[in-house]
Amino acid sequence: FLPELSKPILDIFCHSIAAGSFPTRWKNEYVSPHPKVLPPASCKDLRNLSLTEFLSKSFERFLLKGTPSVKGLLHYIVKFIDPNQFAVPGASCSHAILKMIDFILLATDNPSQPTAVVNLLADWSKAFNKCNHNIIMRILTALKVPMWLLRLLMSYLENRKMILRFRGCCSSLKDMPGGMPQGTLLGVIL
Repeated sequence: FLPELSKPILDIFCHSIAAGSFPTRWKNEYVSPHPKVLPPASCKDLRNLSLTEFLSKSFERFLLKGTPSVKGLLHYIVKFIDPNQFAVPGASCSHAILKMIDFILLATDNPSQPTAVVNLLADWSKAFNKCNHNIIMRILTALKVPMWLLRLLMSYLENRKMILRFRGCCSSLKDMPGGMPQGTLLGVIL
């Protein structure tokens, strides 16, 4: 149904950009708690996995990458992102660890050129939950992100809702007054 859906979806995208407002329904996160240990003894033993609507991700992809005639968010921030920051794109944490070990071994493998490797491991536990939207917007403003994109990003961060899914049941919508959206494309970059 792509040909039939493309026109109404384009209308939604264009209206959202003109209004500077991210569609409300697309700001809902469907959260499933998964235990880190069995049995979980507290909420700290749970990992929340979040999903958002497919069309939300399509709009986020446009906001990130843009088009040949419209610059997306990545255009303004890519020079400030370390290419190794996200380990191997599309890969797991195991791949990131293997990449780090490979880097260490390659750097220290030459006996004729002694080398030291300094490694900092930081615990960013609950980092998504602790992001301050005002700081993010100040940084993006300093990076010269245009106002139309700033308005959409602020709208994207505001008034987010969560629906908890557990064992086939769903909660009512719950407000998420802060933090960074999980299960999203923009959330990781922001």
